[in-house]
Amino acid sequence: MVPRDNEAVNEVWISDRDRFSYEGVVSDERLTVPMIREDGEWVEADWDEALQLACTEIKRALDTAAGDEAAESSDASTKLAALVSPSSTLEEMYLLQKLMRALGSGSIDHRLRQSDFSDQEKAPVMPWLGQDIENLENNDAALLIGSNTRKEQPIANHRLRKAVVNNNARVSFINSRAYDCNYPVANSITVAQQHMLHELAGVAAAVFAESDEALPSYIAGAVSIATPNQAHRAIAQQLSQGENSSVILGSQAAMHPSFAAMRALAEAIAAQTGSHFGYLSDGANSAGAWLAGAVPHRGPCNDADAVKGMNIADWADQAPAAAILVNVEPEHDVAQSQQLVRALNAAASVVAITAFRSPALDDVASVMLPAAAFTETSGTFVNAEGVMQSFKGANNPAGEARPAWKILRVLGNLLKLDGFDYIASDQVRDELRSGCEGIELDNSIDDATLVNLPAKNDALMRAADVPIYATDALVRRAASLQKTRDAVGLAVSLNPADAQRLGLDEDITSVNVKQGDAGAVLKLNIDEGVPAGTAWIPMAVSGSELLGDPFGEVLIEKV
Repeated sequence: MVPRDNEAVNEVWISDRDRFSYEGVVSDERLTVPMIREDGEWVEADWDEALQLACTEIKRALDTAAGDEAAESSDASTKLAALVSPSSTLEEMYLLQKLMRALGSGSIDHRLRQSDFSDQEKAPVMPWLGQDIENLENNDAALLIGSNTRKEQPIANHRLRKAVVNNNARVSFINSRAYDCNYPVANSITVAQQHMLHELAGVAAAVFAESDEALPSYIAGAVSIATPNQAHRAIAQQLSQGENSSVILGSQAAMHPSFAAMRALAEAIAAQTGSHFGYLSDGANSAGAWLAGAVPHRGPCNDADAVKGMNIADWADQAPAAAILVNVEPEHDVAQSQQLVRALNAAASVVAITAFRSPALDDVASVMLPAAAFTETSGTFVNAEGVMQSFKGANNPAGEARPAWKILRVLGNLLKLDGFDYIASDQVRDELRSGCEGIELDNSIDDATLVNLPAKNDALMRAADVPIYATDALVRRAASLQKTRDAVGLAVSLNPADAQRLGLDEDITSVNVKQGDAGAVLKLNIDEGVPAGTAWIPMAVSGSELLGDPFGEVLIEKV
């Protein structure tokens, strides 16, 4: 794969992940024909049979739940739920939410790895970078929170590296693991994930200590008890003195159980220092998902009157009667994978629109409809600065696979819903774009969630990220990428002090890791880059589904 020429975005650079991920298209796990479950076994079906069965099961599940005495007072949002990958196209996201809301349910979500939704009503119309990608190289100071930028957003990292190398920019990080950077880092604060909020409050305290302005009420309690140290004061000074500075939340911040509080503190720091405030989020099209309405609390283009529903955490708890999954592998793409798989197993019907089969889909689905991979379909992505970029398919879909937007269009027709008479994906895109005209992107927060600093927790807590070659179903199946050093396998990494405290010397290569009722035997790494109090276990890799919360307490014992 080669990049489209676009100097303002990529300077014709492309990461190895994006250059070689296409190999996944020819994986042996490609779903190339519709599959239906008969007597507990998967059998091939033709498209008409599979589509009709999908519609019948959705309607039956809704009707059954509606007749259930326990569900009589509930609406369709508790009966029908959907998840869509943040790497899906804008058209797929828009049509899925349109289908769901036409059926009376707003329970749709793309925030698959998020766990804290407490401030979603106050979230921006579209969380975005807060500036042009090109402007990152003109920054003279930046603070990134919960971000392994080099591996998660290589093009953004390239711009930041230019800022450091060419302009002597001061770039700092607050992370729950020390990452290798390809440029000098001004300040690197590395602490256990349960202490990250305290560090961010320390930076905020240092920022407001030099100001005559009153603390915003929603952070006043947390900031007033924080004690700034030298690193906090250095970051505050660099952001305040910078003429072009940024405060950016990364994908690990978005996954953090205190995401709402992090957002509030980070935005307040940015506002007080005159910095850009933005997000580097998870997935190729997570920005577009917000505009498309692939969230439960608002419709497309920030429509507050759209049908509302449950977020992924809520409905995974309540087990809807029916579910639709688009480009989602439950065991790897979701933070609370065990909880979600249990909910899907309890559902009467699960319709999976997917390019690939996976063990979890084989287990939970009742119908699998083969979707075209991204190289095989037309569509649109929205990048971190809010630019829509459309593309056409480069090759034909494998076997009988069809573009997911077409599958959703046909489902809408078979369910006799209005507004599903599209001929081309351009029509879907243009319908959404026309509705979003006039929207101004703004990450500022007027009245954020109240921030309280939790008591310091010295328990051993799991922390996690998603390795660069495990980000989505396609990349996980790119054979060449899986042979590289960055193809991280399942293991637990501990700080030497924690390993010594637990009696784990260098001769011990495997340990028992337990999280509640879940557990697994994992390879042990002793790593000084992991802070004390942390058991670092990656997400989205084979075997990670055997464990629980990616930010929960863990117990580690000798095998």
